[in-house]
Amino acid sequence: MKKIKNKTYANFMYVLKRIEAKGYDRAEAEKITHQLFDQLNPKGISMNAMIDQIVTYDEWVAMKEEGSEWA
Repeated sequence: MKKIKNKTYANFMYVLKRIEAKGYDRAEAEKITHQLFDQLNPKGISMNAMIDQIVTYDEWVAMKEEGSEWA
C-alpha cells in the first residue's frame, strides 16, 4: 500500500478512490477524505489504517437503521 504523508492531489485521489470502493458516492467520499487528511498525524496512525477503520456504506446504513450512536 501507498504510504501517505502529505495532502497532495495524487494522495487525495488515492484515498478518495479507496473510500468510494467501500460504497460511498463521490460527494460523501470527498467529505470523508478531507476529514481523514485533517486528522492525519505524521507520528500517529497511518492513513491506510484510518481508511481500514471506515465501515462500508452498507454497514453504515445498517448501523443508522439500528440507531447506533456511530451512524
